[in-house]
Amino acid sequence: MNNIFILGPVASGKNTLLDNIAKDNEVIALDTGRIFRYVAYKLYRKLNTKINFDAVYKSNEQAIKLLIENIYHLTKYINLQLEKLRFDGYEILENNEILDINCLYGKYVNCILPLISKVQTIRNMIISFIDRSISASNKPIIMTGHNIKEIDTTKFTVVYLDVDEKESAYRLYQRNKCSYNDILDAYDEVLKRNQIDKIKETKNILPFLYDYVYINTNNKTSMEIYEEFMAQIKINKEKNNHFCSIQSSAIARNDFEWILNPILEPIRSRLTELTKSVCLKYPYINQNDLIYQTLILISSHSISDLYSNFDLEYYDKVDESIITRNQMLFNDFIFKVNCGVIRINEDIILESLDLAIKTLLDLYSSDFLKNIMIKYNRKMNRGHLETHNGLMIMNNEENSDIIIFRKIDSSMSTFLSKYCHYLHAPRSDELVAYGAFIEDEYYPIAFVSFSKQDRDYKKQLLYNIGIEPQNSVEMTRAWCSNSAPRNIMSSLFQYSIEELSKKWMEESKLGLVDKKLQAVTTAINPNLGFKASSFLGCNFIPIALRPAQFTFKENNGTISYETRRKIESSCSNDFFYENQINILPLNELILCLDRNKIERIINSKILLIDKEDYDRVLSGKKLVRKKESK
Repeated sequence: MNNIFILGPVASGKNTLLDNIAKDNEVIALDTGRIFRYVAYKLYRKLNTKINFDAVYKSNEQAIKLLIENIYHLTKYINLQLEKLRFDGYEILENNEILDINCLYGKYVNCILPLISKVQTIRNMIISFIDRSISASNKPIIMTGHNIKEIDTTKFTVVYLDVDEKESAYRLYQRNKCSYNDILDAYDEVLKRNQIDKIKETKNILPFLYDYVYINTNNKTSMEIYEEFMAQIKINKEKNNHFCSIQSSAIARNDFEWILNPILEPIRSRLTELTKSVCLKYPYINQNDLIYQTLILISSHSISDLYSNFDLEYYDKVDESIITRNQMLFNDFIFKVNCGVIRINEDIILESLDLAIKTLLDLYSSDFLKNIMIKYNRKMNRGHLETHNGLMIMNNEENSDIIIFRKIDSSMSTFLSKYCHYLHAPRSDELVAYGAFIEDEYYPIAFVSFSKQDRDYKKQLLYNIGIEPQNSVEMTRAWCSNSAPRNIMSSLFQYSIEELSKKWMEESKLGLVDKKLQAVTTAINPNLGFKASSFLGCNFIPIALRPAQFTFKENNGTISYETRRKIESSCSNDFFYENQINILPLNELILCLDRNKIERIINSKILLIDKEDYDRVLSGKKLVRKKESK
């Protein structure tokens, strides 16, 4: 069994589940709530001659202020009391004797508890004590608590027990009637403690975790809750075991090479020549964009359609070599194409190019869009971005422009994603986007956008390298115009990540996230010739290879490329099929912002994400399979 962290509202059944787990398994039970209660109990015993606890119970401000002042002077005492604690199974030992936990649930302990929960010094001492206990344990740790802010969720399976507030008050009152005047008194405490522990905010963060279990405990017996817990833990364990099994095929970091698709690379070179005249005729079509669209469409054909003058067995070997990343065979194939031994089928290339041109002409149907894209596509001496007297200046032979970085709204980001980025597909789940602007210009010359992690395979990958998925983001779009300075993207990356980190800290204070931002991830497609120079130059590093595919829809003989997210959101019964040549996996990159986790990532291998895990994204959505060969 993994380490387990059980959290949830007041009286949701955390301690009962902890006890049931501890009785049936060889574990160490760490009840965080009882540790806080133990500290509150010790403070009551220490201060009961100095403090009027009846006044504290009645929320008297002067009594509470005096209590808190005394608490700050007793940090050494609290640490000494914590050192007396040990854990054996689900028993708490004080000085190696079993502690009667009934003393932890008295009236005055209840009124001290919310106060010390707010004192960060005490929280830090208890967290430090728990960390020491975990490190010293040779058994799985089962913990309870009220929020995930103070644990590393990559070291635990998080179990959230939910309960209605009225049911919670009833349970609290029945547990210890002498501590409350009536059930309304217990209900008020439930509301107060849940608010202090930011229970609602924690519940909203849950879906962004990877390894978690949710159980609604209303109208369920303790045994029903335990059985549901064990069933879900079994499912999570199978998922994690599957991931561990694929780690055996990971690539040593020193052996990893950034390679390009050998089938598409010669065609990309040919398209560079073919598209020049097209972009002169249609200056609002970006040449790189046109090449990318054509390459994607070309992959809907088989290798034997794309190339001629060689035997099929050799083609099969080349196609297969993409899976094995056989660089030697890549080089051999490209050499034969360059020497004319293998010839590119010009008819297929021109057919795909014509289709890509039509797609982009349809996209830029208005004069308004054409004028914007002409401006973006103009060729000029781009110069470099430099800093002068605190200002970012784009210097070139023509002029010097001030460059301003700022957040952009969703409508601008949607526009840029649809018309400028090569995927031409806005993300509906965008978190935030930033742009680089020439001073006084309305449209940016570069932009990046970010979304939260929502794919299970990505969250699993992050979880297993020690990054909390809920505290990382995916850079989903990155684009710059032809007229932007060559180093614009690295500067924009730096600015946007700094701003995003600030945003994360602000949201952490509001309880919208549980910790500071730990990492930024992105995926780069080497099949289209991307080498990720700007990313690698900003300390992004490869961490995994993710299975990739181009998905197409055929309508009246016309083929169109469709993104996976578009397929998922589609309500139609259209038939989709995949690329007919093998394509390289996408390179998953990470920029780690947590210094404590960097070394582990740098020393890790390049993982191969399982195709089954990736394909599960579309499970139950649409039928996606290979098109039948001609």
